[in-house]
Amino acid sequence: MSALRARVISGTTAAAVVLAALAADAWWAGRAAGSVVAAVVLVLVLLATDEVVAMARAKGYQPRRGVALLCGAGLAVMPLVQRHAPGSAAFGPLLWLAAALGAALWQQARHQRTTQAAANVGLTLLAIVYVGGLASFLLRLRLLVDGPGGVALLLYSVFLVKINDIGAFFTGRTWGRHKLIPWLSPAKTWEGLAGGLVTTVACGLAGGWALYAGGLSPAGSAPAGWLGLCAGFGLLMGLVSVAGDLAASLLKRDAEVKDSSTLIPGLGGVLDVLDSPLLAAPLAWAFWYTVLTG
Repeated sequence: MSALRARVISGTTAAAVVLAALAADAWWAGRAAGSVVAAVVLVLVLLATDEVVAMARAKGYQPRRGVALLCGAGLAVMPLVQRHAPGSAAFGPLLWLAAALGAALWQQARHQRTTQAAANVGLTLLAIVYVGGLASFLLRLRLLVDGPGGVALLLYSVFLVKINDIGAFFTGRTWGRHKLIPWLSPAKTWEGLAGGLVTTVACGLAGGWALYAGGLSPAGSAPAGWLGLCAGFGLLMGLVSVAGDLAASLLKRDAEVKDSSTLIPGLGGVLDVLDSPLLAAPLAWAFWYTVLTG
């Protein structure tokens, strides 16, 4: 099977699973809103966090896998816990990270090793924040609007990030000549970057019109102003998508691996799929929070 065919099959399968999960969450809205999304995010966070830890260990470091998995998972699903258990609001992300730091330090000291102690503890926290912390904003975005509307915002935002990857990939393969950052990501080109951004802005406009028709725009907003906002959001998501991919490439090049793992044929590991949505999630949440509540 060719690499492109494997990529298409894996990508299509993953998209179908995600769409089914989002549909189930939209149907579940009002009963336990966000629970299905939280379950999917939890599984992805556990797998991606393990990949980050494995890459660090491949370089000779010893981040605490158990602490990273437990604390990263807890940080990722915390928005849902706080929503359905108001008494847990006091146990927020900062307190959770403080506990994670203490646990990582204790685990390092328990083995009576001082070599690379700071690096090991720092890499443990990196895995927690980079994967679990950023992924929590995917769940926050889903919970921003009650009912199916929250699912629509999440789907729209993640779709723009991934369509940028697709547009850049095919544009780069067809017309790519000038390398973007050859020392970090040799396959990326300026032509691919431009093609991805044009694709994302166009899809931002199309998706924005669908959101407007579905009543998800602020009351009284004019169609032209709303579509301009969505075009700007598409451009923002496209740029952050590229930044997220390059950030993951930075870690992978340091670990001297092409992909974070070989779990998904044609695509690599879970982190290879999540790299762009992870970095885009906080900005998407901040954007929609400001637009819808400002």
